[in-house]
Amino acid sequence: MKRSHLHPFLLIGFLTIQACGPNLKPVPNPISDKATLSKALDESSIEVNPDKNLYWGDLHVHTSLSFDAFFSGTLTTCDEAYRYAKGEEITIYGRPVKLRKPLDFCAITDHSELLGESYCVTTEGAPGYNSLVNQYFRSIFKTDSPLGVDTAKQWSIFKKVMRGAEKTSRTHPFFFKGYETTATAWDVTIDAAEKHYQPGKFTTLMGFEWTLANGRSHLHRNVIFRDMMLPSYPVSSLEARNEEELWTWMQQSTDAGAQLLAIPHNTNLAEGSAFRSTDIHGNPISKEYAQKRQDFERLVEVHQVKGNSEVHPAFWKNDEFADFENHTFGEPNETNYVRYGLKKGVQFNQQLGVNPFKLVIS
Repeated sequence: MKRSHLHPFLLIGFLTIQACGPNLKPVPNPISDKATLSKALDESSIEVNPDKNLYWGDLHVHTSLSFDAFFSGTLTTCDEAYRYAKGEEITIYGRPVKLRKPLDFCAITDHSELLGESYCVTTEGAPGYNSLVNQYFRSIFKTDSPLGVDTAKQWSIFKKVMRGAEKTSRTHPFFFKGYETTATAWDVTIDAAEKHYQPGKFTTLMGFEWTLANGRSHLHRNVIFRDMMLPSYPVSSLEARNEEELWTWMQQSTDAGAQLLAIPHNTNLAEGSAFRSTDIHGNPISKEYAQKRQDFERLVEVHQVKGNSEVHPAFWKNDEFADFENHTFGEPNETNYVRYGLKKGVQFNQQLGVNPFKLVIS
């Protein structure tokens, strides 16, 4: 059989065998001030309301630099995403789209996992852009279908990527060209945030999504930075392989001058791991564990397209809104829900003197 007639995934498998593997050479990742354009902006004249204002924004936005978003048909760039958030019209699937009302703030939180790989797939001139595997990935958009996407090929690739993400032995794929590509993709996000920041009118926040999947369990966090004291590239679950390692990295970043927090989301799909009573090793939660989680996880995302994470009618029958947008993997688990976490946190506070599930911004 000629190689050109091989099934695409057999070809990918062949390339995997022939390739030397991913480039995992360490690259320094210090915290430093990445502000550029924003340094010239005057923030001193911004009127401050001592009674506080209510602002509307989005801290969970993906672009074509997220592997799953790209294979779901997202071709939007970081620049376009911010323009849309500011109320400008952009084109999606050939149609003009525009918000009814502009947002006050926005953070692009592309997945740190495969960020460099996504950059190489989507950015002409990037390392490996013209490789066979990256050409194959982009070929899902070369079709005459109404949506401009070969949905069969798209779904096949997406499922393969998701199966890889669920493996405990997961690592970067063979076509990873090195952490320099991750840093370059991160720079694209930084440049867009700097370009669109308008003090007192529209606030851009730097961030990324740390995406851990243990089997089907979603243990995702959006990591948000307060200012432009940033790493050279974001850590992923391929480096910080559990939430405790993520918090350790966040502490190291804090010690180096960054101010950041992690926002869990889709706890409704956490398979009982969202507000559990043990650490990752199965030991009872310690005071140190509780304090570290309280320090870095002071917000939680309670609702998005993958369902409601606050309550479920199976456990809160008297709540008239508990049946809104429910989604689970199989039978619902009470420990997945934020309301359970709030109650459990009070118990931990009585036992340990620290509430690991306390949700507040000081």
